[in-house]
Amino acid sequence: MVEYSPCKRDVVSSILTEGSSGIIIMEEKMLERPLLKYHPDINSIDWRFLDKETYIEVENILTKGVKLFEPFLVDEFYPKEMFDELVSLCTSNDLTKLDYSHQMNKWEEGVQIPKKFFDYAEKRVRELLGIEDVIHAYHMYAHHQITSEGRVPKLGLHIDEAPGAYMVDLHIGGNRDWGFVAGYTNFICKPNQAIICQPQIDYHYRPSWASDNKEEYYQAFFMHMINKNHWTVPTEAKWGDRSKELEEKYEFGQAFRASDTFKNFNSQRLYIFRDLYVKENEKRNLPAIPWSEEPKGEDRFIHQRKGVKPAI
Repeated sequence: MVEYSPCKRDVVSSILTEGSSGIIIMEEKMLERPLLKYHPDINSIDWRFLDKETYIEVENILTKGVKLFEPFLVDEFYPKEMFDELVSLCTSNDLTKLDYSHQMNKWEEGVQIPKKFFDYAEKRVRELLGIEDVIHAYHMYAHHQITSEGRVPKLGLHIDEAPGAYMVDLHIGGNRDWGFVAGYTNFICKPNQAIICQPQIDYHYRPSWASDNKEEYYQAFFMHMINKNHWTVPTEAKWGDRSKELEEKYEFGQAFRASDTFKNFNSQRLYIFRDLYVKENEKRNLPAIPWSEEPKGEDRFIHQRKGVKPAI
């Protein structure tokens, strides 16, 4: 049985049942999820950025083989000894030598980590979700703190465009709480607690940092995982599970992400679903969406700046 922390779970009108893998499954009509089958009125959609047929085709590519579930929290994701080692490996890095993202005002980089941490995480997620073909895609160590330039950490409302069928968001340290809203649940984690969610499907954000204390910081280590037939698997890879028709029509891997079709799909999805999510979010009295913190101008494209220092 998976152990769950008494974190804040702002879920309304749900019936909780225990699945075969021990996961608490939310049995509710998920009209709010950004997938067409949950849209309340498909006939009312204005196909402004992409035609309906192509949109459905791309949505099917993104969700093929993906198991859908409500975000949940897991206690003690790693054994204590492994967790302590992971924390040491991450936090021993000199922040000034790590990438700094202006988009989210945080230090974030795929620091070198021994393979055993990914092997363990893959095994754990497979067991939690009851699926066998989950593999590690990429990872990041993230340090959040006000910088010497006065930049304040933030994470605006969004759905990921990067690989994100599944994500393990592991809290590894800090001296303050900072919520993480995934779907319609507000999680507040302790070290070695992991949020398991679907960032390509779940809208997610963090509430405003809401502090000018330069000593406060929050650290996380997150891993994105995919199915073996995920769209990021290049066309030339033969262990995928795509139809010949799709392989001939699209070039998969990074080329797919850079294509106009994929960009237009994401614009159309935002146009269709964001307002629906926001309305439901407000009904459930979740932490306010930090609209004023959305990245603007050049900040949207700066992800790998070096030499940034914390204020203290």
